[in-house]
Amino acid sequence: DPITRLCAQQLGPPAIEIMVVNRPGSGAVAFGRRTLLVTSDLINDCRRGQLGTDEAAALMAAGVGFLRSGLDRWDGLIIALTVPWLPVRGLAHGVANVLRRVPLVGFAWRVRAVVIGIAVWQLAVDNGLPVLAVFLGAVGALSYVAPVAARKLSRSLFFIGDQFAADAGHGPALARFLRRFPTDDLAVERLHRLAPPVPRLSVVR
Repeated sequence: DPITRLCAQQLGPPAIEIMVVNRPGSGAVAFGRRTLLVTSDLINDCRRGQLGTDEAAALMAAGVGFLRSGLDRWDGLIIALTVPWLPVRGLAHGVANVLRRVPLVGFAWRVRAVVIGIAVWQLAVDNGLPVLAVFLGAVGALSYVAPVAARKLSRSLFFIGDQFAADAGHGPALARFLRRFPTDDLAVERLHRLAPPVPRLSVVR
């Protein structure tokens, strides 16, 4: 039982509250100050023998590590404040997915720097609206910066959990789990940190 293993290391109940959620994939996500959300797939895969007990414990230990970092303690408040925006976000994603399939719209998005640059020039010079031009330019720049920053933040959070799991002795089991996803760049980078390749020794003749 992975929970029993965590409890033996004081990484489970009662110090950490574990809740099972219906989400796809085997995983464990930190939430709030002391709650670990474990997917039902993780529990079921472990029961069916498709996921080793040590691997399940390693995934949960990585989630506990992120929980211990305290970086997610305000998640509940953030979600509560952003609930009114969730329908708008869902609608925007739906519209974007439809428009992305239109060739001209997809091309315009890929070259949006040029499109936004022309629009900013027209607003600032031709129409005399510098404030609106600056706002549009900032939104355009954010469309490039935000995805990169989000990916870097996601990587950093995974590395925090991985390091905690490794320090708790779950590094090899977590590495075995990650080896199932060799085509995932993030999994490869996490695996490299958990189990760096052994340097080849050159033979001097």
